[in-house]
Amino acid sequence: MMRRPLDLFFVSERPSIDARRFAIMGASVAQVRYDRTTATMKYGLRVADAVVIDATNNNALVSSQVIRATNLALETRQLPDYVAMPSGARWNGLPVAMLVDDEWTAYAIASDPSLRFVIPCVIQPSWNWYHEYVDPWPDIYQRIDDAAYWTTLQRLEEMQSIGHRFEVRHGRWIRTNTTFIEASLGESARN
Repeated sequence: MMRRPLDLFFVSERPSIDARRFAIMGASVAQVRYDRTTATMKYGLRVADAVVIDATNNNALVSSQVIRATNLALETRQLPDYVAMPSGARWNGLPVAMLVDDEWTAYAIASDPSLRFVIPCVIQPSWNWYHEYVDPWPDIYQRIDDAAYWTTLQRLEEMQSIGHRFEVRHGRWIRTNTTFIEASLGESARN
């Protein structure tokens, strides 16, 4: 099965070239500023497969950007279950990727137990003259795509455990039967 392009909820302080790089790879990118993020999530105005938070330098203090992004990631994860997208998926269950400048910051995020759900992505990997430069963006996109795919499979498994059935049509999971709902409700569903 071929995967469909990602729908990314990209959080950044200002318009970012990084969002355009995801769009070039085929993702649908909805860019939102930090101060409008939770309001946009709470009012259910967007649909997304993953949340990407830009914690890169952008002429600011690196530590303040990372702290702000970390707080936003934790706030996203702590949203109540009733805060959902129009599709019904909960915002607190989506994978969260954080774009950082260097490996040290990524290591610090990965080693923090409270941030085990965050996918740290280094956009400026260290390289030297002995090794050829490798573009990090395809790898970053693939990591986010894999996390979104596994999150979708977990949601499908959860739904199937309570009786829903699905099939794949045009790269989307579509619910196939609703008769089990009528059968479980009995005569009251028919009247």
